[in-house]
Amino acid sequence: MTFTYRWVLCAAIWSCIGVTACHRGAERRQAVEAQLVKAELQADAMNEAWHVALADSARAALPAEAPPCAVPGVMPRAPGELKKRLGLEGANGPDLDKWMRNVAAAKADTGDSSDLVVAPSQLAAARSPRARMLAARAKRIRSELARADSDRIDALLKEANELTARDFWTHDVVVIVEAEAGSHGVDVQKKTFEGRAALGRSYVFSYESNAIVCAGRFVATSSDTVEFMSRFGGGGEAYGAVNSDLRARVLDQGKRALRQLDGAP
Repeated sequence: MTFTYRWVLCAAIWSCIGVTACHRGAERRQAVEAQLVKAELQADAMNEAWHVALADSARAALPAEAPPCAVPGVMPRAPGELKKRLGLEGANGPDLDKWMRNVAAAKADTGDSSDLVVAPSQLAAARSPRARMLAARAKRIRSELARADSDRIDALLKEANELTARDFWTHDVVVIVEAEAGSHGVDVQKKTFEGRAALGRSYVFSYESNAIVCAGRFVATSSDTVEFMSRFGGGGEAYGAVNSDLRARVLDQGKRALRQLDGAP
């Protein structure tokens, strides 16, 4: 066998291996996409069930005297509980309750949690929190898939499979703000702002039972103090901080008001 022939033979073998590997990679990419499409179709059905349940609950009486919502992970921690657990009690300790409220509200705003704060006028066009979460994850998976190597494709396929699993669909919390009161006044020079208030309804929808299992009415008010970072010569950030604070309080109080419905699992 001449050197030229051996080189051509080796090149042909490696070319075959490369084509096979590319073909296998293409098949796995197609498998990821197929699972994402399946998950999105399932999300459409779940979102529809969520809307139907909320529409029915809007006509139902909310519980006045009932135990707190028993759905795991819904009710916020008791005030001061986290500081006590971490040994950070005291006047100079960090306000972990406010920090947790702000984190929860930020995740709800970005669609990265099972929570949603919405006005009644926005509800008809809204997607359920879990449907929003699935859409965000599917978008990220597709973005990574285009440039993923073999190992990453396997990881993305695992993630896509998880989105199609029934246990992805647990529960959602929706907080509906029906009215707000108070001005939006902020005096940056005096470092003061006008407190505001909001009231409305909150619900927990269970995908397992396909029903509203907890509900409540809430009133939320602005915090006494609001912290924010201001650029030199700025101050406009204060308005956003005050609005974000009330939104975080709305989500927190909406959850704390939740009560278990009669007959709910």
